[in-house]
Amino acid sequence: GFSNFSNLKEHKKTHTADKVFTCDECGKSFNMQRKLVKHRIRHTGERPYSCSACGK
Repeated sequence: GFSNFSNLKEHKKTHTADKVFTCDECGKSFNMQRKLVKHRIRHTGERPYSCSACGK
């Protein structure tokens, strides 16, 4: 189950065939914009976070 309706609504999107957010780079499609944004990092090689202990 889900703790609130918003979480349920977000989850239901994973079951839809509507993938309206498409990557311009490779053509892969997503049903949520935030997933496309996360995917785009694969193409840019961006790594904005680093470990404060070792720098990696």
